[in-house]
Amino acid sequence: MRFQVQIGTVKHNGVFHEKGAIFNAHKKDVAHLIGEGAVVQFEETEPDRKTDSDVGSGGITSEDTEQDGHSDDNQELNLNLDTDKLIVNAPK
Repeated sequence: MRFQVQIGTVKHNGVFHEKGAIFNAHKKDVAHLIGEGAVVQFEETEPDRKTDSDVGSGGITSEDTEQDGHSDDNQELNLNLDTDKLIVNAPK
């Protein structure tokens, strides 16, 4: 079964899982965590957003990008980052 951490951080089989994390376990192994409210059984739900199949063969429309406030027209990917500037006190 799949479980999601609701409160704090839990340790299961030597691995720490933070709030929001989803992990696999047997219900009997996490029964005490369920009782404390630290984890709940994870049930996957359908997203509310439109998918390509909802829109049809045309993909995402300009109306979709206007609604969510995002547009790819003015976005560029900068691959020339100087990582030394991103890290505080980076050795030179």
